[in-house]
Amino acid sequence: MPHSTGEESVDLHEGDPGKKNHEKVHHGSVISKDHPGPSTSTAKATGNWDKIRPIQAADPHEGGPKKENPEGDGHESDTPGEGQPDQAMITVKTTSNSDGRSYDKKQICFYCQRPQAKLPRHLQTKHFDESAVINWMAEKDLKLKNAKLTKLRNLGNHLKNCEVLEEGRGEIIVRYRPTVDVDPKDYVPCPTCYGYFAKKFLWKHSCPLEAVTSAEKKRGQRVRNGTMLLPSGHSDLDPLLSQLANDNISRVIKSDELILKLARKESAKLGHDAESHNYTRTKLREVGRLLVEVRVVIGDPNATLTSVIHPAKYTSVVAALKNVAGFDTSTHKYRVPSLALKIGHTIKKCATILKAEGLISGNDTVVCQAAKFLELCDLKWTEDIAIHAHRTLTDEKRNKAKRLPLAEDIIRLTTHLKETAQLQKKTLQQETGNIPTVWRTLNEVTLTQVMLFNRRRQGEISKMSVDDYKSRCCPEAEDHISDVLSDFEKELCQKFKRVEIVGKKGRTVPVLLTEEMEESMSVLLSKREAAGVMADNKFMFPCATGDSHIRAADCIRKYSVLCGAKNPDHLRSTSLRKQIATVSQVLNLKDNELDILAKFLGHDVRVHREFYRLPDSTLQVAKISKLLLSLEGNTTGKLAGKSLDEIEIEKDEDIPDVNLSSDSEDDSCSIQMGDEEESPNQSCTNSPAKEKGEAESPNQSGLVKEKPKNVRKYKRHPWTEEEIGIVMKAFRKEIALNQLPGKAAILQVIGAHGCLSRRKWTNIKDFIRNHLRKGLRK
Repeated sequence: MPHSTGEESVDLHEGDPGKKNHEKVHHGSVISKDHPGPSTSTAKATGNWDKIRPIQAADPHEGGPKKENPEGDGHESDTPGEGQPDQAMITVKTTSNSDGRSYDKKQICFYCQRPQAKLPRHLQTKHFDESAVINWMAEKDLKLKNAKLTKLRNLGNHLKNCEVLEEGRGEIIVRYRPTVDVDPKDYVPCPTCYGYFAKKFLWKHSCPLEAVTSAEKKRGQRVRNGTMLLPSGHSDLDPLLSQLANDNISRVIKSDELILKLARKESAKLGHDAESHNYTRTKLREVGRLLVEVRVVIGDPNATLTSVIHPAKYTSVVAALKNVAGFDTSTHKYRVPSLALKIGHTIKKCATILKAEGLISGNDTVVCQAAKFLELCDLKWTEDIAIHAHRTLTDEKRNKAKRLPLAEDIIRLTTHLKETAQLQKKTLQQETGNIPTVWRTLNEVTLTQVMLFNRRRQGEISKMSVDDYKSRCCPEAEDHISDVLSDFEKELCQKFKRVEIVGKKGRTVPVLLTEEMEESMSVLLSKREAAGVMADNKFMFPCATGDSHIRAADCIRKYSVLCGAKNPDHLRSTSLRKQIATVSQVLNLKDNELDILAKFLGHDVRVHREFYRLPDSTLQVAKISKLLLSLEGNTTGKLAGKSLDEIEIEKDEDIPDVNLSSDSEDDSCSIQMGDEEESPNQSCTNSPAKEKGEAESPNQSGLVKEKPKNVRKYKRHPWTEEEIGIVMKAFRKEIALNQLPGKAAILQVIGAHGCLSRRKWTNIKDFIRNHLRKGLRK
């Protein structure tokens, strides 16, 4: 029957209000409201009534159809007897018009599921009481009548094709039969009329059931929507597999039993988090790429992952992995070293799954095969794959520029966010603008503010739920903790609200909210309904449509540019977290303070020190150079018990080519210890006679160590009651925690109290140390 290009949408259920949207075929595409479908006996006989898939919207992230490799998509069963569909048993019905037209093409009846050479006559004589058939026969417009018959014909063929695809054997009935054998995977149904067309020609199809609109469809959208109608055969994995790109790799994944077992294992572990599906899909595609490459290496287009996990195939797996990761034999480096490491972990996990399945089924051959493959991996994988991948990563990171965000850029971003939030809140409260647009802007700005202020991972903040926010509270310090807090710290506890959210690896991590942030979030909650947010969306920062959340990474990327920052690329969550970790080095935080900071950021102290702290070149040069100069000046004895901050270098020693004799002279004049002070009658100025003597016999210095003739005399300055009282009060917190104060804190106290001006900061630290030791001895 020739296609007609009607200009109106054909509805097989005229007058049925439930037919405005696409629906499942068995819910009424050709079945009227008063006659829901074939008889119960017929439905049971066919057993295919629930195989029709609803038309679903295409995923905007999916790519268009790609050119398949006919040699890389074998679909054999992974293990014998598992019933996996064999694509070699599925064919496409070809034409027999080589010697003239042959009228042997049969269509499948939608109601009785039998092939019919004269389908219109069969419908009129056998199914005349069906509502869709009555509607078709009563149609006066020839164009619409032909369109309705086309859909009845295609629906019957579609049911049969779904059955063939699920069973893995039989013939696919297509709209235009090819003259030669073709790959059945090249055909997909039209999402509107259900006729099967070749993917590369589906865009030409002028569907008689589609309304002619001026809006152009994206190329490949029909193919993606049509693919949704095909049965996957894995209903438990549909949420995971349905979003895979429609290419050769996805078909390999869906046809390989061991890869599907890996998918089920990952879903069982991470299935509670819908966002983890992206991570799982990436892992499946990685092992799928490996299997496709292994098929090329060993020359077997139907090889399965089960057959590949074999000791004899180990070298082929290594060669295929090197090809996938881009190994360069001349430099022994990988183009994508992380991919080599990831696939290595995944293939070992697949071998473990295969071994477990063999133990359960009692298949000793499979168990031995998987165990020996794992043993080979333990013996050879490091030198074959891992060592070169790690070396490539190390070389790439060695001299890579490490950039922290500028303080000026952070100020610009903070100011811009505050101004934007105030404007949007005012507009929402007065309801003077476009509420959905204003609400979305405030939603993005508030999320960015919370992440920027807390230096939190973007994924953690994005997933904050409404229940988490409603459970916020002010921290209440217990009496023994409150006693060691300053008045300012106590006031901060009242100003900030604390929210606990789920962090990395399931940790509970805190988020601090200022009064401005809390006000913005309250406005967002009150205006959610007016902004069109779904009522069942549980996230505090939701998408305007759907049940997911917005991404903090996208928000900070957007506003880092809008604020006019000099280096917007440096304003990212990881860079901000590294900044606070690096600044903590300058602050000289004590161990307990560092532990508090690390727990707030949501990681271990070891991770805080080894990863987030950048190797700051300024600190290395400034502090380590003092130690090196001291060692060069032969002053090792004076370094005992000192930290890097406590090492003091005379001005002459700052010059790298300083004269060693001058160093020793200057050093002999700079030794001061404890509470002792140099006697006024002693001078560090060398007498002319001594200088002259040294000039006359330069070789004697350094050969014989002379005992100094003049020994310094010191007098002690006892601590007064006033000094003791000031020190004990100023550092009561450190004394209560049995800790020593830092240099900066001591210098601040000395500057605030004139009576301590004659004391060095080391004197005060030694006093507190002695006081703590006395307490321990008691």
